[in-house]
Amino acid sequence: MAATSSTASVRAWPSERQWKVVDAVLSLYTASRSEVSKVLLHYYSENATFEDPLVRAVGREQVEGQFIALKGMVFVAECREVSLRDSDTEATESGSLPRMIVIDFLVDYRLSRLSRRISHSIRQTTYLEIGEDGLIEVHRDVWHNAAQLLENLPEALQDAYCNFRRLLGSASSGLVLKLDHLYCNFR
Repeated sequence: MAATSSTASVRAWPSERQWKVVDAVLSLYTASRSEVSKVLLHYYSENATFEDPLVRAVGREQVEGQFIALKGMVFVAECREVSLRDSDTEATESGSLPRMIVIDFLVDYRLSRLSRRISHSIRQTTYLEIGEDGLIEVHRDVWHNAAQLLENLPEALQDAYCNFRRLLGSASSGLVLKLDHLYCNFR
């Protein structure tokens, strides 16, 4: 996946290892179920957290459930207009992974096999927090459109919203993984 530099603050990273992490994370939106499992096993810590405006999933298995659920809702996804930022100049210059990787991109979702017109684009920023072991500990997606309004609820509703996201993330991951397991056993 080629990154584009649109501002002076976005700079090319010299490390092939850093590009592999970014490509792997972007593939979660576009790859097959089996590839999702491989990426999570190789790049994410056992207790990794995934957050977006709708869900919060804790643990590699729940994170996997979220990306498998995406495969069930979307016929085709494509990531484009990718640009990268990092917050750790020393790591970038040494070739090691920075503690934070920031990916800005546009993801196009085609929601139906029958029509190219049934699609939705989301401009998002993905924040990856990298642990000492080089694995992703936190993957946070911020959507730059109307869904972002959910993150700015009045203070009185913040706790309820946080609990809802955690419950939805846990329930949907568990359901998807159980259904996926049943489907694989009956093939």
